[in-house]
Amino acid sequence: MYIESIQNQLFIERSEEFLKEFHLKKDDYKQWIFKCLEELLGEKVLNMS
Repeated sequence: MYIESIQNQLFIERSEEFLKEFHLKKDDYKQWIFKCLEELLGEKVLNMS
């Protein structure tokens, strides 16, 4: 019973850490994707001119 309690606590702590990191990384990926899209769209606009 004691071991299960410790395992559950560790799981909860790691889950919270993962979610914090995930949200930070998610924002980084969004910025990166939008930057790439802007570059691609910019290139297409230049090629169309």
